[in-house]
Amino acid sequence: MVQLCFNDERGVDELIGVFEKIASDNSLGFVDRSSGIQRELRTLGMDPGYRVIGISVTGEDGVGLAAGNLSLGPYQAVVGFTQGADAEAFEAFAKDAIAALEAKWTLRPVANGQGAVKLPDCR
Repeated sequence: MVQLCFNDERGVDELIGVFEKIASDNSLGFVDRSSGIQRELRTLGMDPGYRVIGISVTGEDGVGLAAGNLSLGPYQAVVGFTQGADAEAFEAFAKDAIAALEAKWTLRPVANGQGAVKLPDCR
């Protein structure tokens, strides 16, 4: 997993665009559940007070990545990867996806076995 910080609200739209491009470039599915998650949280009385991110890119063999920002705040997100059935194909996919993310943001690794925590130096 990696974390990244946005400068402003446009960063969320940019992240969605990067995920859409990764999906398109790799013939994978793209899902944006952000607004649905936001509605569900509002219904439960748990709206965080900022725009929720809940996006994913997935393939039939299980390869993919997903991003979210719950408990992190409006200007940061965590991105996690799933390997799927083909480890070699995953390595190429992950390398390309990380390069696409690094082209826009500084990525901070999340230690194995740890969860993402709010980064104090994000906006």
